[in-house]
Amino acid sequence: MAKLKKEYRFGDARQIWRILLSETNKLVVETRDTEAKEVFFHILEFDSGKSIKSGMQLAEKFWVGIEKVYNDVIIFHKFAKPDMPGHRGLLVYDIDTKSILWESDNYAFYTIYEDRIYVFEQRFEGRLFYALDYLTGELMEEIGGDFNKINEIRDKADEAFPGHKYIFPIILFDLNSSKHSAEINKIISSVEIVGNVEYNLYGSILLMTYHTQTTKGLLNNNFVVYDLKNDKEIFREIVNKESSTLIPDAFFIYESKLFLLSGKEKLTIYKIVE
Repeated sequence: MAKLKKEYRFGDARQIWRILLSETNKLVVETRDTEAKEVFFHILEFDSGKSIKSGMQLAEKFWVGIEKVYNDVIIFHKFAKPDMPGHRGLLVYDIDTKSILWESDNYAFYTIYEDRIYVFEQRFEGRLFYALDYLTGELMEEIGGDFNKINEIRDKADEAFPGHKYIFPIILFDLNSSKHSAEINKIISSVEIVGNVEYNLYGSILLMTYHTQTTKGLLNNNFVVYDLKNDKEIFREIVNKESSTLIPDAFFIYESKLFLLSGKEKLTIYKIVE
């Protein structure tokens, strides 16, 4: 019989904004307090959940985010203007030494590939691209305005991403479009669904979320795990209670680990055992 084995839980009472994994099995979680306008970064050992760095803040307390976690460094960005999506500036943080390796206000991040950070400088006449050493910020190559070359590098970087290790939920627009319609219908047939069902498979394990309405007119986001091989429900939890809006993307799988978000503020890691 399949089961979920709880490994650890993370939460700092703030909203979990982003979850990233490095090639070296570091887990980076970004949390935000939108009222106080502060952002915090937490680094954990992925396998054990042991804290490496908790509640880290940079000099800029809010208008900063993560571009990429690469090996054992975090590449941060600032924003060109507050409340605007454009990124500007780089700050590279070393997880091992817990220190800033280098930073620059002149460039914006484009991609990273084979230990080089590819950046651009916005000029009036267009973008100029450069390749920098990711550990030192040293200029390695001037690419200029060669968009064919820089886009080819970005495509290679995208291909190098280990997407095969991840399983993300997909939206079930039509119940009859899934070969597991009978199993899904068995779970939801007795309730009235609000919005779409999100689901995916890990081997013979079906994982899904769906929203139902409470007597107060609010929404509960239900998470269910079903063992298809044994035709049995093995886990159920309301991951968001009495919400006024639909909350998608409550789970994903990395390798054999389930990441489950509850209430926007708690992340629980489970081992999926078949």
